[in-house]
Amino acid sequence: MKEILLPALNKKGISVDNGKLNFKVTVQGGVGKTEEHEFLIRYYGVESVGWGSPFLLVPEVMNVDPGTLQRLCEAGEDDLYLSNVSPLGVPFNSLRNNTKDIEKMDRLERGRPGSPCAKKFLVSNKNYSEKPICTASIEFMKKISVLKDNEETEDKFNEEFEKASEKVCLCEGLSASTLMNYNIADAKQSLAVSVCPGPNLAYYSKVSTLKDMVDHIYGRINLITDPDRPNMFIKELSLNIEFIEKKIIAELNTISAHSEEYANIYYANLIDGINYYRKIVHEIIEETEIVRSKIRESLDVLEQRILLHSLQPV
Repeated sequence: MKEILLPALNKKGISVDNGKLNFKVTVQGGVGKTEEHEFLIRYYGVESVGWGSPFLLVPEVMNVDPGTLQRLCEAGEDDLYLSNVSPLGVPFNSLRNNTKDIEKMDRLERGRPGSPCAKKFLVSNKNYSEKPICTASIEFMKKISVLKDNEETEDKFNEEFEKASEKVCLCEGLSASTLMNYNIADAKQSLAVSVCPGPNLAYYSKVSTLKDMVDHIYGRINLITDPDRPNMFIKELSLNIEFIEKKIIAELNTISAHSEEYANIYYANLIDGINYYRKIVHEIIEETEIVRSKIRESLDVLEQRILLHSLQPV
C-alpha cells in the first residue's frame, strides 16, 4: 500500500512521515456470538469486528419493509442461499422466494421474461449489442432470442436463457423496501423487494432493538434463537464445500481437465483450512471445552465429506 500511496502523495506535493503510516485491520463475516467477536480481537489482534446481517432485524437502523422483515424472521438455513441473481454475475447470498423472485417467476410464466431497465446502473453486457445492457433486462432477453431461430445456436440460447432467467433487477429490488417504509410513491418503479442477508441470519428470528443487538454483541443478552448454530469457522467451511459440490454437479457431464484441476486445488485448500482450524481450536479459550469438542467433531465430519467428493484423493 505504501508503494502506491507514497508516489501519489509526492505528486501532489504532500510530505508524509513514512514511519507513521500505520494501518488498522478489521474483519467481518458470519460473526454471531460475543465469544467469536472477542476471540478474533484477542487472537488475531484486529482493531474491530463487523456485524452485518443480524442488523436486518433491527428496524431502527435498517430500511426493511414489514413483509420482508417477517420473511427474514422466519428464514431458516435452506431459505438463505448463494444465488446467481446479480446481473453482474457476482454470486451473493439471497433470501429464497423474496418478492422480487416471485415477480421474476410471474413474468416468466406469462411469457414476459426480464425486467424493465429504467435506472441502468448495472448495464455491463456487450455480447449481443454494441451498447452495454443489463442481463436482467427485457432487452437482453430479446437480444438472445435470435439464437433460438438457428439450429446451430439453439443450445446456446437455452443456456443463455437459463442463466438470464435467474437474474433480477437489483437497481429497483434493493431500494424498494426504503420506498415502502417512507411511503415514497414512484409509479414507474416496481415495489418487489430483493434482500441479501448472509447465512448467519438463519439463527436469529426476532425483531430487535438497537440496544438489544448491541447488548447481544457484547454478551449481556443472547438473541440467537437456534441453539444448534455452528461456529463461524465451521459454517464458513460448510459453505465452501457446498459451493464446490454444486459446481462439480453442474459440470459433471462436461467436466474438463481444467475444471478437474480447479476442483482438486479447491479441495486441497479446504483440507489445509481444516488442518489450520484443528491447530487453533484449543486457542479459542472464549468458548467452553464442550463447544471446542463440537468444533473438532464437525471438522472430522467435513473432512470426510471432502475426501468422499473430491475428484482425486487429496
